[in-house]
Amino acid sequence: MSRASQAKTPRRISQLGALRMYDTEKWAREVKRAMRDAGGRVPIAAEALGISPRQLFRWLEDPALADVKRASVGTRPDDE
Repeated sequence: MSRASQAKTPRRISQLGALRMYDTEKWAREVKRAMRDAGGRVPIAAEALGISPRQLFRWLEDPALADVKRASVGTRPDDE
């Protein structure tokens, strides 16, 4: 059986992903708040938002999030 004939599993969308489609401004505020609370660290913010770090990296390319500050690569949280 070819890949094209196999049934595809539907993708699940997070609540935050749905909010992005429904209310972009509120979505951007939520992402900005999580990034600020995480000190600009994407993995920590992604966990708080309930999404994967890769998804958050994709979202951070959105023009609505152009002013979000990110931590420098390789920096560790202050408490470590």
